[in-house]
Amino acid sequence: MKDVSQLERQVQRYISRLQGVVRKIVTDYLKMEEPQSLKFVRVGISPLPDGTYKLSIKIYHSKPLKLESINEIVRRLRRYVNVSEWRICAPHAGAIRIEAQLSIDLLQELLTSSGVVR
Repeated sequence: MKDVSQLERQVQRYISRLQGVVRKIVTDYLKMEEPQSLKFVRVGISPLPDGTYKLSIKIYHSKPLKLESINEIVRRLRRYVNVSEWRICAPHAGAIRIEAQLSIDLLQELLTSSGVVR
């Protein structure tokens, strides 16, 4: 039982690190390309009922962002998180949400490459 809780803690630590890396990718790019537009970025990774995980990136902005900037963010994220289908929505005027679904296999691959799971 202790091994399971230890593995769960490791997985949570990895998810936290993944959130930080994704936030850094988005923030660094937008600070470079559109510094006047960016307020802040929130990243969440949450389990779904089907056993997959949802990666949700919320970009809060004060001015409209260029479509090319959003496309470039997705290109950069795709290089880091090998997910082919990304979705975008704007739940309200001050935020843009980019989402992807992470399969168990992809999450395990990311965990293995980071050394969390062997």
